[in-house]
Amino acid sequence: MLEFEVIKIKSKANIKAAIHKTGKLGFTKDAIEELQLDKGKYVKFAKNAKDKNDSCLYMFISGINEEGSFSVIKAGGYIYLNTNLLFSELGYDYKNKKISFLITEEEQGGTKFYKLRKREENRTSKK
Repeated sequence: MLEFEVIKIKSKANIKAAIHKTGKLGFTKDAIEELQLDKGKYVKFAKNAKDKNDSCLYMFISGINEEGSFSVIKAGGYIYLNTNLLFSELGYDYKNKKISFLITEEEQGGTKFYKLRKREENRTSKK
């Protein structure tokens, strides 16, 4: 006789974000809820200092405005970050490519953070 154990996942949805043509990073509704993003929150980004081949970004969310943090901006139900300078500095071609991120929650040494896996494809021109 089979015995089953239900698989429990941490996240309720695939949480995602996308870079707009303006360089702003916008979040899906599921991401906004899961990450508890709202005015008064701040976001910092980091790269893996030990592995230069790791193309992921790492995101830290806080209620404290520290150096290098981006303020969460709310416009209606829409949440975004003014990240155009960051993504330009990283060499992301967000004007010509659709760049999105799959976001997963991670933890190391008691610190919670989010791993952003980049996906990109060419923008199609509208006719």
